[in-house]
Amino acid sequence: MFYRLLYGLTFFIFFVSEFKKNTLQIGRNRKIFSAVMVIICLGLIWPGYALFSHHSPLVFGFPLSFAWVILCTLAGFAAMLALFLSDHPPNKKNK
Repeated sequence: MFYRLLYGLTFFIFFVSEFKKNTLQIGRNRKIFSAVMVIICLGLIWPGYALFSHHSPLVFGFPLSFAWVILCTLAGFAAMLALFLSDHPPNKKNK
């Protein structure tokens, strides 16, 4: 248990230091993406996951704890897709 907490805290400190270092070099979309991913990571570790660690309510046939992990994964995919689409707008070629 202690090692998980230490690993999560180390990852968070590294992520925050990298975020501060690269803040001046990245655009607004990447800052929003980074903030969303930090929120998702916090939702999957102790403070966020403890709220949804029950098995009693079923969401689409899944226990609440598993549905929470699926929701966080889909939210991360949606954030990454939004970042990709904002960085690479579709080409409008005249044919």
